[in-house]
Amino acid sequence: MSRFLSKRAPLIKEFFSRSFGVIGVALLLFFIIMSISAPIVAPNAAYNWANLDAWRDNPRAVPPVWYLQLINAPLFPTITLLASNYNASALSSNLYLSTATINFKNDNTGLPTGFVFYITYEYSSNLYTLMNITRPDGKSIILNLNNAITFPTPTNTTLYQARVTSDSSSLRDDFYNWLKDNKIDLSSIPSPSNLVISHLIFSKLNQEIINPKTAEPLKGEYSFQVYAISGSPIKIKEFKLIIQGNAYGVMGTDGLKRDEWAGLLWGAPIALLLGISTSLISVVLGLVYGTVSGYYGRRIDEIMMRIVDVLISIPVLPILILFLVYFGRTASIWILIFLISIFGWMGIARVARSNTLQIKELPFIESTRVMGASNIWIMFRHILPQMLPYAYANLALGVPAAILTEAGLSFLGLGDPTLPTWGQLLNHAQDTAAVQFGYWWLWIPPGLLIAGISIAFVFIGHALDEVLNPRIRRL
Repeated sequence: MSRFLSKRAPLIKEFFSRSFGVIGVALLLFFIIMSISAPIVAPNAAYNWANLDAWRDNPRAVPPVWYLQLINAPLFPTITLLASNYNASALSSNLYLSTATINFKNDNTGLPTGFVFYITYEYSSNLYTLMNITRPDGKSIILNLNNAITFPTPTNTTLYQARVTSDSSSLRDDFYNWLKDNKIDLSSIPSPSNLVISHLIFSKLNQEIINPKTAEPLKGEYSFQVYAISGSPIKIKEFKLIIQGNAYGVMGTDGLKRDEWAGLLWGAPIALLLGISTSLISVVLGLVYGTVSGYYGRRIDEIMMRIVDVLISIPVLPILILFLVYFGRTASIWILIFLISIFGWMGIARVARSNTLQIKELPFIESTRVMGASNIWIMFRHILPQMLPYAYANLALGVPAAILTEAGLSFLGLGDPTLPTWGQLLNHAQDTAAVQFGYWWLWIPPGLLIAGISIAFVFIGHALDEVLNPRIRRL
């Protein structure tokens, strides 16, 4: 290894003397870091990208937290709260109580867009459960959870997790009655089904509270307490509250509630895998094909080059679209790699053939042939290595072409729908009319990342070409 590096130290030094090379490597390192961090930051995001149930507790299409802070807009970030106080007791010989409490200090300037809470029960007979929400103004909201939760019939000891959201019709009824009890005019809300309740818990109790756009945030200490009563011993194992804010994480969420930051991170390793694999396959195919054609010449060369002429004249994009429409939603990333590769090697084959025609006439090739070397040995041991400088540059330059092709196909809805590629993110941005609605976080970041990774490999390819190709080397 040390001998290998010492021989190539001048070339490495010359490469890094080129500004394009330095910028390209710096950008590539950035995307490599993104690729490494993806399974650490969002380990299950790629696997669950098409599983919308995995994202159902997130708010829909909200911007990043830092963006609202930057523009000084009302902010309520999405938060998850867990109960810290669990109690179970016997009220009498045939009546048992279990409670769980979450305390939360709200100092946010905005209002949430929804809420979800999970309660895990361990019980063995029918039970009655409710939640009491105590606000900073001393007002209490009592929610009858038996109307919102359908408990399975207990068999011995049953462990059951209930999920209740702010879309629950029974919760709307409870909030509607609470507003009536507090003398709020509900003439503009003909029935509880028309009530948006996600913000009511955290709003000041005045007439404006019924409209999320006019409601004012109520700051202070909140308490959420769950009571479960049963005729046999009962235990609340876990109580979790997810408050869906008007902002989420580093890069917000998309129209399907998916974490956009996870999608952007996972787009990096997928882009590198697709780009490098496709470019490597294309370069190897082109070099081998062109070398064989140029070395044997005559009839074999004529036939092989006519095949290249036919393939190179085929419009690639319509053919790729046709194939991907045929495969439909079963078109995986591996099918994309295969299809892009088989249409990307013809130009390299032509150049390899041209170089082979020159190299095979050199004296050392004739000497090797006289010494009894086989044609395969000559091609792979003496001719192909002469074209490696050309191969390195084309390998780098082929990566952005593959990435842009995948992005274009995914943008048209023809990519792998199960993976968060940057092209798929742009396709979803188009489906949700992100530009029209101002969801900039859905289309600007993936567009910039596609451009950035393409520029990285273009700069590296040009720098390699200048260093390794003596005909264009700038001294």
